[in-house]
Amino acid sequence: MLVYTNGADPSFLPTGESVFPVDDPEEVSASDVLVVDSYHLTPSFFAQAKAVSRCVCCFDDCGELPYPAAIIVNGNVYGEGIRYPSLPGSRLLLGPRFAAMRRSFWDVPERPVRSRVERVLVALGGTKTAEGLRMAAGLAAALPGVIVDVVVSGPDVRTASAGEARVTCAAGDGEMVDLMLNADIAVTGGGAVMLELARCGVPTIAAVFSDNQVLNVSTWAEKGFAVATTDDVLTGPVGPLAEMIGCLDSDKRGRMGRVGRELVDGQGARRVVAEIAGALEEMGGLDLA
Repeated sequence: MLVYTNGADPSFLPTGESVFPVDDPEEVSASDVLVVDSYHLTPSFFAQAKAVSRCVCCFDDCGELPYPAAIIVNGNVYGEGIRYPSLPGSRLLLGPRFAAMRRSFWDVPERPVRSRVERVLVALGGTKTAEGLRMAAGLAAALPGVIVDVVVSGPDVRTASAGEARVTCAAGDGEMVDLMLNADIAVTGGGAVMLELARCGVPTIAAVFSDNQVLNVSTWAEKGFAVATTDDVLTGPVGPLAEMIGCLDSDKRGRMGRVGRELVDGQGARRVVAEIAGALEEMGGLDLA
């Protein structure tokens, strides 16, 4: 948003030890803002980053990297609980108020709470395509009268089948918003999609598929937005999952959805940009010359 509003021309750099992976190092060294999002950076990288860029903005999930004095963004629901070094000149943007979401999720309407579950959205992620299809087919059979949508991605998914469930392949941004707003319940892994579901107010049943999802799922459950379960419930027979869905009446679903929307208002990207602009202003403003 800052880039396009001010007419600047961004450069996208590959992750590496050097911040000079382009033909002309001066092009990078003249940057006003360097935005970093990687798990694989080193102290020498950050030393170079601070030397060549007026403002360094680091997106982070875990607080384990040796960040310099910079703008540090952790927009996860557990972000405020991560301890970061309090260095002079740093700005810590923590929690879902600073979740930099896709533009289509910035401004979405409030969804109604139906008296009964009519639609379920299954979105397990690209590494769980087969499991997602199998689960969706099972839920469609186990929940008569309920529409089950499943989002899949990866090779050969255009020919994927999930019984009576409706398959959407690699949903685009707007399409994903529509699927979420029409869902009464979502079933998902514990990744970043939970922020998007919270933004749309969709009560969620979530499982941990990798170690870096443990804190995310447990915190969403503690906040009251999600029901945490185990990966075997999502990848095994659908009976226990169908029972969990049946236990979420309209009152419970309404409360869960409200919690999600209260925590995630979709304005995180705008807030991050405002903080970057504020940091640059303190340094004399954005140089577009």
